[in-house]
Amino acid sequence: MKRIFFCVLVALLGLWLVAGCGGGRRLINGEPPSKDSGTIQVLVTREDKPTAGALCQLSDNVGTAIDQGQTAETGTVAFKNVRAGAGYVVKAELGGATAKEEGIRVTGGPDPIMVKLAIKMLVGPTAVITGKVTDALSSLPIERARLVAGSSKVETASDGTYKLEDVTAGAITLRIEASGYYPAIRDLDIKAGSSQTVNITLDPLAKGPRSGHTIITTLTRVLEIDTWHNTTLAIPAQEAWSAVYAPGSGTILIADASRWGGIAVEIGPGGSKIASFDGAKLGVFGHVKAIRGASRTKGDSTIIADTGKQRVIELDQGNDKLWEYKKDLKAPRWAERLENGNTLIVDTGNNRVIEVNPSGAIVFGIGDGSAQVLNHPTHAQFLKATSTYLVTDAGNNRVLEIDRSNQLVWMAGGSRKIEGENNLNNPNSAIRLPGGNTLIADTGNDRVIEVATALNVVWKMPVTAPLFADRI
Repeated sequence: MKRIFFCVLVALLGLWLVAGCGGGRRLINGEPPSKDSGTIQVLVTREDKPTAGALCQLSDNVGTAIDQGQTAETGTVAFKNVRAGAGYVVKAELGGATAKEEGIRVTGGPDPIMVKLAIKMLVGPTAVITGKVTDALSSLPIERARLVAGSSKVETASDGTYKLEDVTAGAITLRIEASGYYPAIRDLDIKAGSSQTVNITLDPLAKGPRSGHTIITTLTRVLEIDTWHNTTLAIPAQEAWSAVYAPGSGTILIADASRWGGIAVEIGPGGSKIASFDGAKLGVFGHVKAIRGASRTKGDSTIIADTGKQRVIELDQGNDKLWEYKKDLKAPRWAERLENGNTLIVDTGNNRVIEVNPSGAIVFGIGDGSAQVLNHPTHAQFLKATSTYLVTDAGNNRVLEIDRSNQLVWMAGGSRKIEGENNLNNPNSAIRLPGGNTLIADTGNDRVIEVATALNVVWKMPVTAPLFADRI
């Protein structure tokens, strides 16, 4: 009898712990869920299969965007801490195809609101291209811009939007022109029956004739390519690893790991050498060795990733040292100065990216040293507009956008494959362009590509083993 009474008492105690002690409360973002907020769990499918890489956006009842994210391998994405209310809208987009759910009500509490979106491709022998054309400097819409793809033509509306219908499927060239702007093209691979979104930025004539050109680095030469794929400048190199455009001077800064140990060379618009930076004034022990990356600060100094000497060094115009960081670095590949005065360093050998303040303290980092998080990263860029970091994770064949909470915001390559093209293979650099697209030096696939947010390629240039790409 005592045994039975004891078992019943234990069972009742267990029920009290589950139901009474905390009421089975769940955590949302590490916080107890509020009755005034809730979670919207979205599942995106295509042909009844969970779809990874779909861009989902949450908006309120007046159309204001609240949050966005990409679906994981399970086809799901969660919008957490959504204020209780009605009229929410969730839209999913992948490769130009969309799906939308309206009138979603969030009641608050721990149980998520489930939303299922099925993306369906249109059926037909042709395709549709939609998007918006904006000014590359002001981001304002461009009215009456002309878009032509084969026999299909259209002009943009007053808000810069367009809809190009009856586009012949396959590999096409979309041509864009507008009064007062340099013309541009986009290289597209359009599937029959699909709808694809292509947003375009045009450079005003005031930016100069090199506007929109792409600087591509290979080991033996640096190329300047116009938007029509023509080579306008070819600079020979001995062992170039990166080349970036300096907007203020119109010059190109090349990191060349030559037989002399390495040098950063500044090249003028006509291809002539203007200056070089190598730390030679610091003596044999101060000279750079096996340089891999060089960037220019707003103060006109040069930041060098001195891979051979396991350090990052800053040199002024007279080749004197202004700053140096080398604590625990292993084969650093890239470094750049941020507007807050900190320095972003790609510490390749340690599988990490770090942000270091002027006194040498690490204030932020991505990667724990394991290859699962970052594997041989080669480039990084801080995105001021979103306070996120764009990291080229070469060893994992992907490009990641990471926020300051170390959460994934966007990814290209890896499990989120490039639409209609070969997936990324050993990419060595990636930069975010003003219009939101990403320019990638896809080394293993012998190409430079411009990729939209939805992972469709909108411009490409075949080139053998590109190591770096920049856009003027």
